[in-house]
Amino acid sequence: MSVLVCAARELMVDRNFAGEFSSPTLATDGRIQSSVILAKQSCMSPCAMLIAFPVYRTYGRPAGMPLAGEALLQQVLEAVKFSAFPAALSFLQAILLGAISEQSEQDAAEFRTRFQQLTGPLMAKSVEDTLFFRNHAILAINEVGAEPLPHPFSVEHFHQQMQTRLHHQPDALSTTSTHDTKRGEDARARPIHWSEAPALWAENVTRWRELNQSKVLTLNEGPVPEPAVEWMLYQALAGAWPTTLRPDNHDGLRILEARFLPFVEKALREASRTDWADGDETYEQAVLEYAKHLLSAENPAFLTDFVTAIQPFVDAGLVNSLSQTVIKLTAPGVPDIYQGSEALDFSLVDPDNRREPDYAVLEAQLVDRSRPDFTSPLTGAANSNSRSSHAYYTCAWISRSYSVSAIINRCTPQARIQST
Repeated sequence: MSVLVCAARELMVDRNFAGEFSSPTLATDGRIQSSVILAKQSCMSPCAMLIAFPVYRTYGRPAGMPLAGEALLQQVLEAVKFSAFPAALSFLQAILLGAISEQSEQDAAEFRTRFQQLTGPLMAKSVEDTLFFRNHAILAINEVGAEPLPHPFSVEHFHQQMQTRLHHQPDALSTTSTHDTKRGEDARARPIHWSEAPALWAENVTRWRELNQSKVLTLNEGPVPEPAVEWMLYQALAGAWPTTLRPDNHDGLRILEARFLPFVEKALREASRTDWADGDETYEQAVLEYAKHLLSAENPAFLTDFVTAIQPFVDAGLVNSLSQTVIKLTAPGVPDIYQGSEALDFSLVDPDNRREPDYAVLEAQLVDRSRPDFTSPLTGAANSNSRSSHAYYTCAWISRSYSVSAIINRCTPQARIQST
């Protein structure tokens, strides 16, 4: 994964942030030893450091840098010591730590400020807006502020983290959806369960690819969409699928298509498989036609199979949705409910997650506290029920299942056969 991160950062340095390196910004007056040599080396060394930077930024000032920042800077310097000039790295370290002559501090301050302001946007564009659209293993782990790798995580570790948060950040924001998240909190809560039944999910995707094989085109670069993109498309569609949408609801399918196709276009371009400024129109159109076919009323065999196959993941996702909401409302911190997230939020990346909520529907759901009807088909834009009204449904699943894995296992075809 580190190789993929570096590749994404190198792309951003060469393309999106090239202007930041077009002119020297280092202090190189005659009072600094080997200043001419350092000036010539000044472009390569900051680039290497920026690419190796593991966090958003440090907080160096003329008076120095906090100890945690010093340790981080030393880690970065160690990582790039064989790919940059040692003298230049020492020079940059002195500037960032404020260990520079008083006469040179004004110029050093300019470089220090610009360098520390650049590491954040570079991290965001390379990881959140590039790598997250290339890493398709489990889409749910590609989220703002997260590392795109699954990590072992125990209940005990969670409680330790909450104790730390209570002590150090009791008033910090606790949020699960924002205007900038890659998918709505419930569209993220559902796909995480692919990891609990990987064989079942892979079996589903294999079958769906066969059902839609006629829409795969062969271009100069090979089959389009390629298998990795197909894997991404099925995950994204399953994650965003409204709970009550049935395969014969043509109006509902058209509403979902209008949201899904812009997501697909953005995913391809952000991954730099094609580009916003100079796109590969042939490639884009081939993938978009494939995605459009997935939601076509003329594709009933796939749609029927798809809705049936994702149902155990839908059920498990509802358990996860309620659980994460309960934790957010009760754990240390200030809970934030992003607009529209009072109800289930299956939104995709912006601009889909910035649509204005249907406040009339949300207000009506405050009055209607009856158990939601998950059997009635979706009509119009009313694609979610209130989170509070899900409580009975979800808690019933929890009490019968004890674990999300049990829900998935009980809903597999083999389990249904054994129960008959």
